[in-house]
Amino acid sequence: MPALAARNSILELVRPTPLVKLTSIPGAAYAAIFLKLEHLNPTGSHKDRIARAMLERAKTEGRLAAKGTVIEASCGNLGVALALACGPEGYRLIVAMPQFVPREFRALIEAYGARVELTPAELGMSGAIARAKELLSRIPGAYSPGQYDNPVNLETHQRTTGAELVRAMELRGTRPSAFVMTVGTGGTLGGVGKALRQVFPDIQLVAVEVAPSPSAARSGPIALGGRATGQLFPGSRLVADRVIEVEEAAARQMARHLAREEGLLVGTSTGANVLAAQQLARLLGPGDSVYSLCCDSGERYFSLEEAHR
Repeated sequence: MPALAARNSILELVRPTPLVKLTSIPGAAYAAIFLKLEHLNPTGSHKDRIARAMLERAKTEGRLAAKGTVIEASCGNLGVALALACGPEGYRLIVAMPQFVPREFRALIEAYGARVELTPAELGMSGAIARAKELLSRIPGAYSPGQYDNPVNLETHQRTTGAELVRAMELRGTRPSAFVMTVGTGGTLGGVGKALRQVFPDIQLVAVEVAPSPSAARSGPIALGGRATGQLFPGSRLVADRVIEVEEAAARQMARHLAREEGLLVGTSTGANVLAAQQLARLLGPGDSVYSLCCDSGERYFSLEEAHR
């Protein structure tokens, strides 16, 4: 096997990630479940894809000056991805983050040289967003990627994550039945969904929500939008065919199962994805296939696991 070419930067390692078929989850009477291993990206999440793309677009359009300050509200993964992307470019990064976020995220962001501004847990992401806006108003020339409203989020996932999935599906030679994804900003499901629908117009797009209440599935379309703001995500006219809610405790348990039985050390969002995919796989049956993502790596949730023991 020829040696891999040397890369000029760690950022160039944000590249196509592989698929793996689950063996311990679906069962013989279920549809197959495939996961795209996004936790293999440099900082361990699919947010690596959009962090660099948003900074490059802002730089090209003159909205981010050399050695400028970047400010963003994040629950964790985008903050880590931005911290990596900002360092080599010489940008100063400040991440506003709710106090309830596992401490590993703060440690990772600070390890990459960025600053974390913690906001009250009871204010949720709204408090972090408000703090980011306050900092933007106080620091001259500061730039915020604004992941909830930035069209680069959706465009990048359509161009990269979605296109890679289409290629993998075509190589398998079968038509996929569904794509399942937890919804935060809506950029991943919206972008991947657009790419998939162009080639597989009948594929089901399923939004997954993690809730503390008893799980339930509900039919009927929802907009693929920035759900924290309640606004339709820019550039997306798609709707999810179904919304599946899963309990957070069940999602954590599934994440543990994936580590022990599949060798996939992943986070709660991935556990939620697989729970929802399992529901669909049961309904669809043999011969069909359900796809989703491993959103991030499980190492950043160890403190959360300890808190629930």
